Amino acid sequence: MHQKSTHISPGQQFIIFIGMALASVTLFSVIGFGLLYPLFGINLLQTPDILSKLELPHVLKAMKFLQLVNAIGLFIVPSLLFAFLIHKKCNDYLKWNSGSNVILFLIIPLLMLASQPIINLSSEINKNLQLPDFLKSLEIWIQRSENNAEVITKAFLAGTDINTYLFNLFLIAVIPAIGEELMFRGVFQRILNDWTKNIHLAIWISAILFSAMHMQFYGFLPRMLMGALFGYIFYWSGSLWIPILAHFINNALAVSLHFLMNKGFEINFLEQIGTGNNALFFVACSAIIITLLLLQFYFLRKKDETVSEPEAKIE
Repeated sequence: MHQKSTHISPGQQFIIFIGMALASVTLFSVIGFGLLYPLFGINLLQTPDILSKLELPHVLKAMKFLQLVNAIGLFIVPSLLFAFLIHKKCNDYLKWNSGSNVILFLIIPLLMLASQPIINLSSEINKNLQLPDFLKSLEIWIQRSENNAEVITKAFLAGTDINTYLFNLFLIAVIPAIGEELMFRGVFQRILNDWTKNIHLAIWISAILFSAMHMQFYGFLPRMLMGALFGYIFYWSGSLWIPILAHFINNALAVSLHFLMNKGFEINFLEQIGTGNNALFFVACSAIIITLLLLQFYFLRKKDETVSEPEAKIE
């Protein structure tokens, strides 16, 4: 039986958590900017536009540092603090230490590879979407923001040395996998489930929030679908480590592909599977494999529930 951990309503919890996240990221941002001069010799008062000059090595390092600090301040710290304040037993609330069938961990790499054609197709569809004429100014702003984000992403992923690759894995794969899953699956999905009394609604709203948080309109659809996938495997596995692993593999694959392409390997075809002439075939295969793998999650959950029911009656 699910026990209520607090007398605070889900709506109030939602507002409290948003406030905590904003306060935390503001504090960490101030700390991060305050450390730019002692760590990287960057004085924003003298050169306010210096952070746009990503071709300078020390500026690029400073931007990565700010990315790391802000990610910790926005996702990890408020999620852990909120879980502790609301439930006291942080691990239980977040399902941080929940065990899960080892088979599920083995399924995750296959699931993420199988999802690639659908993600690529949804990305292609998303990029071709156009806003109505009366929102033309908004569309121009979105495109400008997307271009700026793409410039930063390319600068972050540039480089062919192993140290840069390993740090990018940590910054772009490890930290977001842990932090974003703590926030969107560990906290938001639980609050929304308590609020709506509907796990499917909670999963999809969390996925929409997850995608919207990235502020990238032309990647909204594939990111939302990925968020929903993470939500379902979290719900059916009962362990936050499962979506964390899936999230890590997804991001690590992108980092690794860029690294190998920087080294001269022609492997960008992986980003094109699910588009072009054979799109329907690959997407159909992708959908079938994903369905079969998710059914494994579902049936293992049902099996665990069946086993635990007699134990609950004995108690």
